[in-house]
Amino acid sequence: GDLAAFLDCDDTWMPEKLEIQSRVFRDPSCVVSTTDFTVTYEFEHSSIFHRRRVRCETYRKPVVNVVEAITNYSIGMSTVMIRVSAARESLPKFPPQFFMIEDVDIVTRIMTYGILIPVRRALTRYRVHGDNYSTQTDPYGNEWETWVLNLNELEISVSERKFLTAYGESQILNSR
Repeated sequence: GDLAAFLDCDDTWMPEKLEIQSRVFRDPSCVVSTTDFTVTYEFEHSSIFHRRRVRCETYRKPVVNVVEAITNYSIGMSTVMIRVSAARESLPKFPPQFFMIEDVDIVTRIMTYGILIPVRRALTRYRVHGDNYSTQTDPYGNEWETWVLNLNELEISVSERKFLTAYGESQILNSR
């Protein structure tokens, strides 16, 4: 197909997500789209099950460059939809094996071919619980180190590369 969407194993989409989100790709400059989402926290404590739901918003307007996207990062992987032709051009044949920041890497690479158009509706539900992969491991800092090293592969300006390098390095420091 022309579009691809991502869904993590413990998240869900609203039934109308694909139909609504695919409409923004009528704009030929759109290579990535994201949606608002809700996060449901589910934890058991002393045999009592707790659930809390929070709404998270994506960008308010189209995002035209990677620096703007990363500066105010508002993306959940299960909300992402991409244009396949841009992915074929921008993603490496053997991409880095990220488990925590794959969305950052994919969006950064694909946005070198166009813009991100958000959908301001909560069309994805994230579920956070004790068995999430992110609660079981800590590869975050190592992934940011790999990401910074891979920035040289991107066709972006020197100023964008400097900004993204500094951002990645701040993420490495924050993870330690």
